[in-house]
Amino acid sequence: MRSTTTPATDGTTAAQDLSLSRIGALLDTYAEALSTGDVSEVAACFALPAMVLREGGAAVACRREDVVAAIAALERLRQPGDPPAAVPHLRRVEDLGGGLVSADVLWHGVDERGHPAGGQERYVYLIRSEGGEPRIHVAVGPLAG
Repeated sequence: MRSTTTPATDGTTAAQDLSLSRIGALLDTYAEALSTGDVSEVAACFALPAMVLREGGAAVACRREDVVAAIAALERLRQPGDPPAAVPHLRRVEDLGGGLVSADVLWHGVDERGHPAGGQERYVYLIRSEGGEPRIHVAVGPLAG
């Protein structure tokens, strides 16, 4: 699964470790980990503290174990018929300053063969560098549009 990227339209550029290619690689790793159910690898995609905002609530994790537990709980909420995998489409990246970038991502559901399945969901991520690598700091979604 490979993400597709659309350059930011506002002409901004992120710091070297928050480049489009590195954010795309983070999203590819995140997608693969979600698709295979590898909660430890999913958790490794997050910076600490991490926050997930969803309809009906929010979760904050200050320790890696908390992120793993939160991801495992979300996996149990998957519905029968949900696509087994999703491919990220990076719609927009904006440098927010202070080492933060905003990434607007549309996830397309795919089946085991990579064919479109299910629908799509939009998320916005605040990403920052942690140890020289981009990591998700805040995830918001799914969102309309």
